[in-house]
Amino acid sequence: MNKNAALRRRVTLVDSEPSALDILLRAAQSFQFDCQTATSAESAVKLLERQPTPVVVLDLCMPGMGGVWLVQEIKKRWPQTAIIVVTLGVADEALMQCMSAGVQHYFLKPVHIDEFHHALQATWSSQLKRRENQRQKQRLESMVHKQTHKLRNTFFSAITSLVRTLEARDFYSSGHSL
Repeated sequence: MNKNAALRRRVTLVDSEPSALDILLRAAQSFQFDCQTATSAESAVKLLERQPTPVVVLDLCMPGMGGVWLVQEIKKRWPQTAIIVVTLGVADEALMQCMSAGVQHYFLKPVHIDEFHHALQATWSSQLKRRENQRQKQRLESMVHKQTHKLRNTFFSAITSLVRTLEARDFYSSGHSL
């Protein structure tokens, strides 16, 4: 994937209600996000298998497997994906399951567009920071690995030099030190 593709602001929107999905789609597009949409949890998983996105916005109240299952499936299969829940209202147990699974934002319908914009932008920004932190961590781990390798080679070179020095001074014990 090229760098420009990685920086594209992409989101998956999932809602079984066509009018709600249309509102979310229009709003996200107006905020300069590339969007893909699904109308069920199962179709969302298939969509994410083909084209994962860093952010998913979903409704918990859907036919089929439902939104709570989708949250858990996303977190199991794509743990780095951020999730925003937009729903009519749901039992406390479902809310607790979503929050413990790692949902970033939770809104009740009707959604205020300004709040949705803020949540989407904040979630996107945190995803960018997480990616940058991950890249920085990988760079640092690589540097530590290289320095460890250098240090190990330097250590063994120093030991080998000491052994040769010992053996050069005492021919009787030559070979024992090595």
